Amino acid sequence: MDEQSSLNLVRRTTTVLETGLSGQKHILERMVAETLELVRPGQIGLGRRESSRAAEENQTETNLPDEVSELVAKAWAGNAAAQQQLGNLYFVGLTFAKDLDAALRWWHRASRQGNMIAQWLLGCAYAEGVCVPKDLSTAAIWLRRAALQGHADAQFSLACRYANGAGVPKDMVEAVDWYRQAADQGDFRAQVNLGLCYERGDGVPKNSAEAVRLYLLAAEQKSDKAQFSLGVAYLQGEGVPQDPQEAAKWLRLAADQGHGSAQVLLGDAYETGKGVIRDTVESVKWYRLAADQGNPWAQFRFGCACAWGEGTPKNLEEAAKWFGRAADQGKDYAQYELGLAYRDGKGLPRDDFEALRWFRQAADAGHAAAKCAYDELLEQMKRGT
Repeated sequence: MDEQSSLNLVRRTTTVLETGLSGQKHILERMVAETLELVRPGQIGLGRRESSRAAEENQTETNLPDEVSELVAKAWAGNAAAQQQLGNLYFVGLTFAKDLDAALRWWHRASRQGNMIAQWLLGCAYAEGVCVPKDLSTAAIWLRRAALQGHADAQFSLACRYANGAGVPKDMVEAVDWYRQAADQGDFRAQVNLGLCYERGDGVPKNSAEAVRLYLLAAEQKSDKAQFSLGVAYLQGEGVPQDPQEAAKWLRLAADQGHGSAQVLLGDAYETGKGVIRDTVESVKWYRLAADQGNPWAQFRFGCACAWGEGTPKNLEEAAKWFGRAADQGKDYAQYELGLAYRDGKGLPRDDFEALRWFRQAADAGHAAAKCAYDELLEQMKRGT
């Protein structure tokens, strides 16, 4: 397989676009950090935890930290920021007993007064079904209200919903607009996704140079996805002059952060000497790291290294194992190699029926050599040879 085909395979198995549609519960928890700025860590939890009923009825608890007592008083007096922060305390159970319903009530009170952080938190809650039944349409409503006030996280999440049609009609032009607003505030996720829109011409005229500019902004914030995309841009000469050395630099930065597809391409670079000094041991190292993350191309390449003894000791059993993992993911090139292993008894007990099964799967996916191997083996079995 040539270099371009290898690159295309890796790109097809890579999700560069961050959806922003799940995993937002941890974002809610992170927001408590804002409350901690008002409540000194050494004082949190010194008094006994007040029940949610007491706080909801605005009862005074004398052994509450002064900062918390002041926060409660401000919240009941209608201070939107205090209401939002009090909701945070209930959400994680700091000072007060954990009470998600109370958290939601305080966030609603703050949101109705236009507090954009509370509106964003409500959007996340409805998107994830945290505290409330999952409701993507309601999530989009609250995210939009926060986004219109300039909340970058809300702008990014709303853009992702337009890009995926989650709670709103799918609209890439609208998605691009919100990505741009968040990107202009320095949100590296939005910079990556907007760059991808420019790279693909999705919702905006295709502009590889603008894509690279955005990737660079995000890469400077250590975004592994942006670093990977920059590496690919320099490999292909898209938006920048082709430069294998520069490509390898960015791919290594992404690979060092655990980006699987960057590890694959870096493995390819060391295998071929493209932009780096050829080093099969280094190549195998990166393939193995990506293989352990489930990347099927890396699993296949590591299997090949084990089969040939290049960069690692020859081990046919290990090769067959990794071919099998990639084959189980439907990759025809691995299915063909696994079929050969069964047919020839290399690394696996010889089994013509298993060989036929894997040849057939690869052939059905369009693998020409597998089709020939299937026909030949079937004919031999019919003849009894």
